[in-house]
Order: sequence, then structure tokens, then C-alpha cells
Amino acid sequence: MRRANHSTRRELRARFAVHVSPYVRHYSAEEIRAIADRIRLLVEQNRTIRLTPATGWLVEQALLAHTVQPSRLQIMAIICGAKNCPRKRDCATCMGKANVIMRLYDGEDIGPMELPESRKT
Repeated sequence: MRRANHSTRRELRARFAVHVSPYVRHYSAEEIRAIADRIRLLVEQNRTIRLTPATGWLVEQALLAHTVQPSRLQIMAIICGAKNCPRKRDCATCMGKANVIMRLYDGEDIGPMELPESRKT
């Protein structure tokens, strides 16, 4: 029975060319904050940082996520509800929303956002 499970895994890997790290798991926000705090402390102390494979995997995922930077046009295309909108590239409303999202990607603090009175229910 166990052998069939391994062959099924091999078949799936071969078929989909997927390799899943054995370190993949969910990290809670508290765990991630603790790891980040520990790394920051070691950097401030000018000490070498050694990572376990599990933490290395988490850092790799964070670095990959950090490099994601969609373009304004990509964000506008997602925001715009109409598929064939003739103003998709120059719609002021969608462009404004895309600009706010891009500022968030840049790590800018945009402050609390409130819904306009017309949208509150």
C-alpha cells in the first residue's frame, strides 16, 4: 500500500513537473513576526544569520513575494469591471485606485481608508 502511494507521488511529479518542498507549511503571523524580529536583532548586532531549511524556505517565499510589482495597466485591467471598456487605459477612477494599490506595494502608509457615504450600508 505504501509503495503505491510513493509511485503515485512520482507519477504526479513527472506529470505536472511539480516539486513540493518538505518544508512547506503554514506559518502564523506570530511565527513570522518572531522570525523577522530575530533576524532584525542579529542584523543590528552585526552577527551571522543561519537559517534552518524551513526558515530558508519561508525567507525565499517572502523574497519572491517582495519582488512582485504589477504595472498600473495590469492593476487597472483587474479593477475595471467591464471586459470591453473603451476607457480601460485612461479611466480616472480605475487609475486612481491602481495608484493607491501601487503605493501599497511600495510600502507607503496611505492611512485609513473610508468608504464614501454613498457606498456605506
